[in-house]
Amino acid sequence: LRARDPALDGAGRRLAFVASRRGISALYVAALRLEREGPGLPPRVVLGRPIRLFAAEGTEIDRPALSQDGRHLAVALHESRGRHIALFDLAGLTLPPPVVRIHPGATECLAAAPEACRLDPEPPDAGTVRRATPQRIDAGPWDASDPAFDPSGRWLYFTSARSGIYDLYAWPLAGGTLRRLTRVRTGAFEPRPAGDGRLLYVGYHAEGYDLYLLEGVDPAAAPPAEAPQRRAEPSFAPRNATLYPVVPYSPWPSLRPYHWIPLAGADASGLTLGAMSAGADLLGRHQWSAAAWLGIASGEPGYSAGYTYRGLSPTLRLYSGRSFDRVGPPVHVREGRRLPYFESSWRAGFEVTFPTPGIRRGKDLSLGFAVDHRAPRSVIAPFDPLEPTPRLPERGTVTRVSARWAISTVHGHAETTSATEGARLSLTARVASRLFGGDFDYVELFATATGFAALPWHPAHVLALRVQGGLGTGDFGGRRLFGVGGLRFDDPVRALIEGSRFGGATVRGFPPFVRLGDGYFAANLEYRFPLFTPDFGFDFLPFFIRQVHGALFADVGSAGDPPFDLDGPPAFGLGAELRVDIVLSYYLQVRLRAGYAVGFGEGAAPGPFLGFGGSF
Repeated sequence: LRARDPALDGAGRRLAFVASRRGISALYVAALRLEREGPGLPPRVVLGRPIRLFAAEGTEIDRPALSQDGRHLAVALHESRGRHIALFDLAGLTLPPPVVRIHPGATECLAAAPEACRLDPEPPDAGTVRRATPQRIDAGPWDASDPAFDPSGRWLYFTSARSGIYDLYAWPLAGGTLRRLTRVRTGAFEPRPAGDGRLLYVGYHAEGYDLYLLEGVDPAAAPPAEAPQRRAEPSFAPRNATLYPVVPYSPWPSLRPYHWIPLAGADASGLTLGAMSAGADLLGRHQWSAAAWLGIASGEPGYSAGYTYRGLSPTLRLYSGRSFDRVGPPVHVREGRRLPYFESSWRAGFEVTFPTPGIRRGKDLSLGFAVDHRAPRSVIAPFDPLEPTPRLPERGTVTRVSARWAISTVHGHAETTSATEGARLSLTARVASRLFGGDFDYVELFATATGFAALPWHPAHVLALRVQGGLGTGDFGGRRLFGVGGLRFDDPVRALIEGSRFGGATVRGFPPFVRLGDGYFAANLEYRFPLFTPDFGFDFLPFFIRQVHGALFADVGSAGDPPFDLDGPPAFGLGAELRVDIVLSYYLQVRLRAGYAVGFGEGAAPGPFLGFGGSF
């Protein structure tokens, strides 16, 4: 229950307010009194059981006003046909006596102790509900609001746009003709009569709002209000049907590619170069992206393509791609040398997401299916017969289903470079099976928890923490299910479009997948801070620099076979990043990252790195 807009009568014995629950507004009236307990002590507010006067689904109530004698109550009602003034006659209404004690020190019940003043929108006592029918004043397809009674109790003042301009009007409570008090050009609002011929109101002009005072105001001598001006129905017919024909909406003209962007990334052997393009329709229902690249050192081609449809309540995403990957464990050859094993991955799948948005908390459930074909791309040297023969990863196809549930209270601000508060938790399960047509059977379960906190010395300086871990079991053709290591990009297009990084748990300062196993853990701690905001573009070029910010980070993680057989000691990484937020092609927001990381542990590879998208 949320209570708002309190109003008192002249004697302070009646309280009117509006309370909302489950999207329905209700108007309440209650008796009250103040008890003095001693000199110098604040009064106690004593409130009787509220009476609900009016409530209607689809009707919003605001700005209640009580007359000085408490015999009349006026509110503004928002209904489908407009907003108008509703007048209630309280002369014959008997209120339950004040019996509820409120926290001492309160001057208004609802402001002092919300828990003590909790009001039931459906009181159990049927005698406390009155289905009052109001008198509607100035009802029509225009806006009327801001009711106020004059101290004499003869007139009800309010604001109305019945003439097309907001002006002040007065209605005689004894019955009669509606009177127009002002005739302004830019609007008059919130009348406050003093009772001695003076009227204070808020007026609007070119420089904003100001207070105005009218003297010698006599509503009885004011001219009657003219008949309301009916607004002409707008015409939606084009002025020139030849130049501007009216046709059913089609997303295809705006979906075609209008730009391309050069793309630099990395595969298992090093640098890749390529290009990408993306597009969306005008209504935001359809979105697509595509990219193709070639490995400079590996000579391996790759691509990524995706399509998202947001026209339904669940969001549908289709994707496909090819990548060149390094998997392990490495193959042992003569003299103890270790030869990495490379393979290609052809994948396609779909994902359906059911979001449950909220103001402070959001949840979503995603269900998906994917097909991933793995094929060897390495030439294996002869094995030393005196050493154990390793098991090479098998060629085959993975078919798996997945489910992910996430809940988030993460929030940020428009001028900050990171989320500044809240937490996020996601739980994921993946099941691959020959029953789905594949060649492998395994199960993966993993979870990720992320938290953000603004630091006390600056609201834009943020401490971010991510902790993740997972376990798996089954046969993946000699491969391990999880890997921990440095930055790796399986899907650069999705990383650019959605600002996310993919490719396993990250410990910067190491090669990708330096630790492998059927279980893993990783933690990342970042101190994020803004540097400056250029907001700078180059003439008409589709390249705009928004913000430059930095981060100091510490990473730790490892992988191994459950329960405690780790693939080497945990990997630690420390370093710093410089991040630049840019806008490409006038709408595509991209985060570029350049940093330096130092790794501590077996397999460390300290040095600079480049990337794009968010870290987490």
